[in-house]
Amino acid sequence: MYFSEELKAVKRLGYKIIPLRGYEFSKQVLFDKYIRDFYLTKKFSKGSERFMAKLMLNSLYGIFGRKRQILTPSVVKSDELNVHLTTKSLNSIVEINDKYTLLLEDSNIDPKLMENLNIRLDTNIIASHAEVKANVAIAAAVTAYARIHMMDLKTKYNVYYTDTDSIFTDSKLPDYLIGSELGELKDELEGQSPDGLINKAYFLGIKEYGYEYTDLSSGQDQLVKSKSV
Repeated sequence: MYFSEELKAVKRLGYKIIPLRGYEFSKQVLFDKYIRDFYLTKKFSKGSERFMAKLMLNSLYGIFGRKRQILTPSVVKSDELNVHLTTKSLNSIVEINDKYTLLLEDSNIDPKLMENLNIRLDTNIIASHAEVKANVAIAAAVTAYARIHMMDLKTKYNVYYTDTDSIFTDSKLPDYLIGSELGELKDELEGQSPDGLINKAYFLGIKEYGYEYTDLSSGQDQLVKSKSV
């Protein structure tokens, strides 16, 4: 499944899109004030306050993209296991020892679905239901818009590495794209290498890389520094 705006973006690059079916959601600007408030807090604070502001920003889309499934753990006596097998929807069963067993119960099944299953299977499984605040459309839109934003850069330059919001290229990016404001790309070398040049780099996987560069900001021409993630 794909977010519609991302399909429109790749269609302009020559991809042929044949939609099979879809879900329509309303469109609304929901979190502009939330993002700006916490972004300014993160920008002008330090320590725990900055950490919490960053956490509030990074956690926003993940909350809406989380699973509706809730697993509830419980430890039961092994000689009573059959009772739980016939009355609960269990995700996994782990034997602790001869006397006790750990159960992970799926406790967020749609009641109507569970009722239909009980009728068809002639069972009496009781599953609790809790409303999980999630919205896959919001989560999909956030990550898709980030990829759309990076797409133009990926097609203009030779790219050595990229992920959701970062990129290593063979050319210097225009100055208007670089800065510390919301939506701008941050210079990871922080001006230490005026030309943004990296001498050597190894890219091993997603968020697994290292590189070295010559720091020209200290006045020492041959001061080589390295960074790794």
